[in-house]
Amino acid sequence: MGKLSSEEFNEKRNRALLRLDEGEQKPSDLELGLLQLTPYLSNESLSSSFFDKILFFQREKLKIRCIADKEIYFMPPQEAALQFVAQHPKTLLVAPTSFGKTLILKEYIFRYQPKVVSFIVPTNALAYELESSFKNNPSFDDYDIYDREKKGEDKRKDKMIFIGTQEKYLEIEKSFPQIDLFVIDEAYKLSEDISKGTRSYKLSFALFYSGIKKSNKICLLTPCSNPIGFEDYSFKTFRTTFNAVAKRYKQVAEAEFYDKVSMCAQNQKTILYCRSPEDINKTFEKIKLNKRTDDQFLAHLKADFHREWSVTKFYEAGVLVHHGQMPKYVQNRMARKFLQPDSNYLLIGTNSISEGINTPAKNVFIDPRVDFSKQKMLIKNTIGRAGRLGVMPVGYVYAVDDLSALDKEEIDVTLNVSDEEQRSLLVDTDDTVVVSGFCEDNHIDIDSLRDTLSRYKISFSRFKKIISQFKRKYMYGRFDNVVHMYFEIEDERWRSLDETHYLAAFFKNFYIYNDERQSLRSLNDKIEYIKRKSKNGRLMSDSSIIDCLMRTAYSHIDYDYSPIAEIGKIIHDSAPEFEFGENAWGSIEDFLTKFRKYAYGAFNFDAASEEHKSVISALREYGVNLSAEDVDDAMIEELCAELHVRYSSYDVINAIKRIARSNSTNAHRFKRLQEKYCD
Repeated sequence: MGKLSSEEFNEKRNRALLRLDEGEQKPSDLELGLLQLTPYLSNESLSSSFFDKILFFQREKLKIRCIADKEIYFMPPQEAALQFVAQHPKTLLVAPTSFGKTLILKEYIFRYQPKVVSFIVPTNALAYELESSFKNNPSFDDYDIYDREKKGEDKRKDKMIFIGTQEKYLEIEKSFPQIDLFVIDEAYKLSEDISKGTRSYKLSFALFYSGIKKSNKICLLTPCSNPIGFEDYSFKTFRTTFNAVAKRYKQVAEAEFYDKVSMCAQNQKTILYCRSPEDINKTFEKIKLNKRTDDQFLAHLKADFHREWSVTKFYEAGVLVHHGQMPKYVQNRMARKFLQPDSNYLLIGTNSISEGINTPAKNVFIDPRVDFSKQKMLIKNTIGRAGRLGVMPVGYVYAVDDLSALDKEEIDVTLNVSDEEQRSLLVDTDDTVVVSGFCEDNHIDIDSLRDTLSRYKISFSRFKKIISQFKRKYMYGRFDNVVHMYFEIEDERWRSLDETHYLAAFFKNFYIYNDERQSLRSLNDKIEYIKRKSKNGRLMSDSSIIDCLMRTAYSHIDYDYSPIAEIGKIIHDSAPEFEFGENAWGSIEDFLTKFRKYAYGAFNFDAASEEHKSVISALREYGVNLSAEDVDDAMIEELCAELHVRYSSYDVINAIKRIARSNSTNAHRFKRLQEKYCD
């Protein structure tokens, strides 16, 4: 018999996994070993077979050492990937989503003990989960694991692991010494156009200035793809299609799609991937699980948000929802509930469940509205949620189109900084003549400009667009002009009109309607305001309006509008001769005043110490209400005293739990926070 081709070997392995999954004609340990499926070997007593003894001896050499309390083993290709990373200073690890790339990096850290590690991940939800997995593993007790640090104090430990998004990393990157291991998860995002998104710019900035220029070792993790341009920076690529989880693709007629979702989710862990929260909302009437939830968390969702919020309605119907336009503590709770056995079988989400959080499922459904041609890498990631190494040998993928070809397709991923035009956006301030001329024309100090670009990690090209908006004339000096500035910068003017109404719903306390003063304090008030003020709002359901309000609250205000206003304040304070357009500075000042009140409640954030600001920001990022009734300065001081020099929102939440159990005079208030925001 001749040697099997890679494709034939994969198919033979998939057939063995299917038999393993079905529980009939289970493959022998010898067959599993020959197919390199060592995680599935039985833990029964060794037989007297010479081959079995060799097999189990070989398996012991593949034992994962960083997980001390369990008998877990690598597959030979995983061990090969680990050795490849160890041997090369710059590596690109290209493998299927369920290959275990993150586990390989954990094992590398445990075996080789790099002192300074930076682990950049795409979402806060993934950062929180990854940090939890490190902190709950005694093998990493000698590391500080964090995403922020107190100023001006000695560090606690010599070894550190930063885990967070590129935004979090760039906030503290100047505090890093030489980095021993620099990791970017979902590195295919390094192919996105730098000029069309601040996130892609910041990720490329982190790689270019920290990874390439200041790290001893870099490892980029990405799903199966065809990497291009990485060799320009001396990256060596480890590529494998090996997968110890088989996929079975099922094509479903669109008319039967949601019935199939409901059927599978009756007793099997099932994920439904949708493009957006709006699309999730549209599936509510189509999912039939015949289950109702009535618990304290449901009561909280109704009281603090709204009974018509799609997340609340789904949860009451026994369905979990996960996306980026909700507080982080709600995201975390949804993910943890999905992992509980024998309950909560259906999770509906967006790309937040596709990019690495621990949500394995027996079945993954791709919503019919998803455009496969535009989201190929994202869909590949989502498909990877089907099945789980060592637990669910086979994952089932359902879609109205045949996705089996996509699984094997090698999508080009071109490193953007290998392109001269893209790279120029990172180094555009190197042209001193152009920068100096711009500063002179606008009466801006060049050092102040460079400091602003460094602080907000934006390109000189984007900075010029922002400055052009500050020069415009406005009829009134109102906060909502910042929305118009943002959408002008993004060249999406058509979106700005309705967005001003959503911002106003959060920033205003009241409005006048039919010559009467109307309150804007509750979410019901805000819904009514949108229906009255927005042309589109009159045609929208309450659920749709709430989803749009949530998008504004948990995305636009902080990440789009606020940075522009903050840059405006820097220019106003540092460049007194800069000529703002009529009412432009008034608009920025009005925005910042209302933003501080909206974001920080009773806290005078600008007057707070840097230590307090960091903790307040961590609480707000997690979704904690910062009203005086819930949190005050004394409680912030107690939290600061509980935290080490390096910490994260994960540590802040644990500090809340500790104080709630203590003899503190504020223990009862921390207990209320724990009940509301912590499991």
